[in-house]
Amino acid sequence: MGWFEIVAIILAAYLAVLALGHYTGVWSRVGVRAYGPVLLWRTRRGIDIIKRLARRGKGWRRASTVGAGVSLAIMAVLTLFLLWVSLSDPALPKAEEASEEVGPGLPTESLAWTLFYGGLGMTVAVFAHEIGHGVVAAAHRLRLDSVGVLFVAIPVGAFVEPNDEDIAEADARTMMKVYAAGVAANMLVAFACLAVLAWAVVPSAAPVEDGVLVTAVAQDSPGAVFGVSVWSEVVAIGDDPVAGAPSFDGMWFEEPGGIISVSVRYGDERTSVLLPQGMAVTQVLDGPAENAMLRPGMIIQSLNGTAIHSEAQLRSVVENSTHKEPIPITVLVPGEDPVLGEWFVRDESIVTVNLTSKWLWYYTHYNYLNEEEYKNLSFMGIDVAPFGLTAVGAEHLTDLYAHPYGRVQDPGDLVDSTVRLLTLPFIGYSPVLPPATDLYEPGGLGSALPDWAFWGLVNTLYWVFWGNVMLGFANALPALPFDGGYLFRDVLRWLLGYPRSRLKGIEKVTYQRRFTEPGEAWLVRWLTISLTVATLALVAWLLLEASI
Repeated sequence: MGWFEIVAIILAAYLAVLALGHYTGVWSRVGVRAYGPVLLWRTRRGIDIIKRLARRGKGWRRASTVGAGVSLAIMAVLTLFLLWVSLSDPALPKAEEASEEVGPGLPTESLAWTLFYGGLGMTVAVFAHEIGHGVVAAAHRLRLDSVGVLFVAIPVGAFVEPNDEDIAEADARTMMKVYAAGVAANMLVAFACLAVLAWAVVPSAAPVEDGVLVTAVAQDSPGAVFGVSVWSEVVAIGDDPVAGAPSFDGMWFEEPGGIISVSVRYGDERTSVLLPQGMAVTQVLDGPAENAMLRPGMIIQSLNGTAIHSEAQLRSVVENSTHKEPIPITVLVPGEDPVLGEWFVRDESIVTVNLTSKWLWYYTHYNYLNEEEYKNLSFMGIDVAPFGLTAVGAEHLTDLYAHPYGRVQDPGDLVDSTVRLLTLPFIGYSPVLPPATDLYEPGGLGSALPDWAFWGLVNTLYWVFWGNVMLGFANALPALPFDGGYLFRDVLRWLLGYPRSRLKGIEKVTYQRRFTEPGEAWLVRWLTISLTVATLALVAWLLLEASI
């Protein structure tokens, strides 16, 4: 039975229980209301727990002031980041430039685990968020009417309801702290999980063997044709062990197209595969290579009369060849060799390629990356890799968790590292599942746990971190009905009302409140709604652009 069947059975059982509880009246007797497939349980039982947590009111009030400052800073950074992304061109060329972070993708069989860990992380985040609101509200002596939980087969949300009269009478500074408390609680939980993950758990895991981790296999490349897959680890080529990603990417092939033995580890098994030597195309850009009908997977055997032994040599030959006339090229593609059988043979239909000026190509496609020195260089527009395998160091996976900010040198690096950390699920690095887990061995403190428990802890900590960050960021947006929208509104209320709060004696009596307070309320409402519309429109536009 597959995961989809299991999920379907759980949902069917949940709907049956939902209907049974409705017709027997059980839900109404226990204080639960059904809204379609959603169950809402509202109670006062959790209020005493929140009050006990908020017992040290003075300390919580001080902490909530810090939390408000943190939330406002996150709001400002997020707003500036959205503006920067919308005004910049995020597309970057990968051919002959440092490529962006790539991952092995998300295997279909890991979808159920992703949903499980994602649901767990978001559930913890929602509870932390609402407990933060409740504790700060209670610390500021706001009455709590109820607390509750939302269910859709599993708890998917929570809420705390302060008394409406107390909210109406509370000053702007108090409400700022209450609304900011959810975001601050999420950030606190996220930081705690990341600290434990990066400093205590993941550093104890190390690769079983040195080598490189395959993150992508070009279609029709030697790796793809002869069964090397993502999450494989290349540990040796011929008689030489692979010492890391630089040695793999910079390797020198003695005989492009000739046979070489490659030792590959997948899971807990190590095998030897015979592959044709050579640098195989992994990506073709708009330009000379595409016009010459080059495709991913082809081995570049020679160019302009020079045998291609390495990527560095290919780059040198391309850049120093003429772009004023066609130059000869020899490529190998999957075919039938009379001696070797299924192998790579010469494609007779591709014999020349017309290079172009590198400066002209960048001027046409990515002018903001252009450089003066490109005027004297030629350009073909391909990425290549040994055997068509894109690979990273074997320690790359654990470094993503143990040293997420190890390369930070300036604010730009900080943003890049944060984005990389949050996008691990989308490029296949989380959750960490077999066969990836079989390539690493927990040591130190981690050796006390079975492998499944160790990696379960890694995944749980990461996804609780992820859920809290994403929920905190979403609620920090300066848009209603998110907390950030109310926080922005109350900041305006406090700023506009601050001069009035400084009045004393007869000044308070003579102050023209009938005119100024309605005017302030109108201005706060207009600015809050305007920022809400602008923020939501910007987010929608960015999501639409990303999906096209």
